[in-house]
Amino acid sequence: MMGVRKYEMPWRTAYEMYAALAWSIGVVLFALLAYRASQALSILGSLAGVSLVMAVYRWKQALRILVVRASLGGRAMEAINVREFRRYCKQPDQVFLGFGFE
Repeated sequence: MMGVRKYEMPWRTAYEMYAALAWSIGVVLFALLAYRASQALSILGSLAGVSLVMAVYRWKQALRILVVRASLGGRAMEAINVREFRRYCKQPDQVFLGFGFE
């Protein structure tokens, strides 16, 4: 059985980046406080560790959205008129455009 990929809108703003940035700032601040503190070293070190785990998790989520968006950012859709289409189509009976809209 193939893995089912959960749908996400790739063109949305990657809000996970903001959260990752906030967690990263927290890592730096807690690490600085732990470096300067003498008594609360274990508490601040633990907070820095938890913040680091959350920052990595959020950066991973943001990167996934940005990679999906980048993979969709190819060339723009191209449209041609009927006269130009006839020029490309040498055998009209070999073309199937589907059962969609007119």
